[in-house]
Amino acid sequence: MNQIKEINNKVYDWLTDEFPKNAWCKHAFTTYSKCDVVMNNLCESFNSVILPARDKPKIVMLDWIRTYLVTRF
Repeated sequence: MNQIKEINNKVYDWLTDEFPKNAWCKHAFTTYSKCDVVMNNLCESFNSVILPARDKPKIVMLDWIRTYLVTRF
């Protein structure tokens, strides 16, 4: 936060005044969730798998995803 304050004081004020720290600061997250990963890696890996089907028409893409999931199961 000190680095942000040195770069841009308006941004620092905006972050501290507008949003509660538990919404964007990792150190202020509750311990209820037992995962410290903010980003969902499952979505990232799924998006990388369906990359070959993303340029196809919607019906073909959905059929490709269905076939992929059935073979995975």
